[in-house]
Order: sequence, then structure tokens, then C-alpha cells
Amino acid sequence: MHPVTFSKSGFEVTAHTRRTPPNNEFTPITTLLVNRGVDYTIDFETGDYIDAQLPDGSFLLAGPQYADYQEPGWTGPQNGWFAEWLEVGGEPKPLYDSQPGHLHHEHGTDTGPLLACIDEHLDRRGVPSEQEVRERLVRAESLLHRAGFVPTIQNGVVCHRLPAAMLGPAERRVAVTRAADYLRAEGFGVNCPTDLTDWAAERATPPVPLADPPRQGHREGRPHRGGGGRAQRADRPR
Repeated sequence: MHPVTFSKSGFEVTAHTRRTPPNNEFTPITTLLVNRGVDYTIDFETGDYIDAQLPDGSFLLAGPQYADYQEPGWTGPQNGWFAEWLEVGGEPKPLYDSQPGHLHHEHGTDTGPLLACIDEHLDRRGVPSEQEVRERLVRAESLLHRAGFVPTIQNGVVCHRLPAAMLGPAERRVAVTRAADYLRAEGFGVNCPTDLTDWAAERATPPVPLADPPRQGHREGRPHRGGGGRAQRADRPR
């Protein structure tokens, strides 16, 4: 699942256990991934699609497809969705393609069949179920409560913060260190500024990744997603 992320603003220290999906054309897919505890990025550099790393080290690629315009660098209206599976060093294997003339063309831009396909693939790759992720979230929140954090809502999102009366920097560091140690002891990833904890520099480690293979090699070896209706929209006005 997404690492528990600590942040500070003035005297306020907040812990977020959930990643909020962006409100855009990817929302149905990113919401599913967040609910399954899968981290992801949205690649706007070589074409608009989601790049999600799975626990077994493989990758899920998914996104909209567009009708081609004659003018290079531009695309027509969306006419389908795609999903592919990629192992490091391998070639993408199609899971779903609903463009006209392709395997799932009858579904067009409907996201329901796409999400069902992705959900089944995540099951096959051993990704935790939504129920398992919810149980882990509840456990992470209970550990934050045990360390002194209290639930709150920011911009409509449930998160946790230290009590307003806890103003002293040393007191805040003790509480954050306690919470981070509780979380790490039970296998949760932790993303925390070093000045919020009492960890020595050598103990302040980055958040636990979902898998070990370096993302750089995956990106360098990944086929360019262009042509065939797949968007190449890095220069498209937004």
C-alpha cells in the first residue's frame, strides 16, 4: 500500500495513510489502484497513461486511446482504452484494447470492462484485495492513534494530525518518531522529513517500495507508446 506520509505546515504535523486519486480522465483506474494498494505514476512525457509497479516487480500500463489526426503530434477524440502487462526487460503483453477493430472494441470508452480486466489481472499477480488493503489502513491508523495522532479531515480527505497543544519541536519529534517506528515495525512504508524524527541520519531510510527492480531501467527499455491511436501528446496544449 501507499507509504504513510508525514508532513508539516507551521506547527501542524499531519500523517496521510491514503493517496487521493487525481480528478481527471484516469480517475476510474487510479481509484481502483489506490483501493488495491498499488502505487502508480501518470506519464505525461511520452503519452498520457498510467504506469503502476506491482508487488512482483512487473508493471501495469493503462490509459485512454484516441483516433488519429492526419497532423503529427495531435490526436482525435478518445475511442477506447488499453491495458498492458510488462515484465522488466520484456515486451508489453496486451490485456485489454477497446479501440475500433480490436479485441474488446464492443466496449469502446466504457470503463467497466476495463476495470474488471485490470482487477482480474491484479488478482493473478497476487496484489492484495480491497478488503486486505482496508484492514491494513485500519491497522496503520490505530498505530497513529497509539502514538498520539488524532483523526481529522483536510480538503475532504481523512488524515491524522498531532494535537494542537503539542507545540514543542522536541515533543513533536518524539511523537512522530514513535509513530514511524510503530509503522515500520509492522512493515508499513514511511515517508517522513528527517527533521520530524529523532532518527539518526543512517536510520532515516526512504519509504519501502512495492518491489525492488529499479524504475529507471524499466523506463529506458520500455517501447515508445506512439502510433496505432495511442496518444503522443507531450506538446499538446493543456
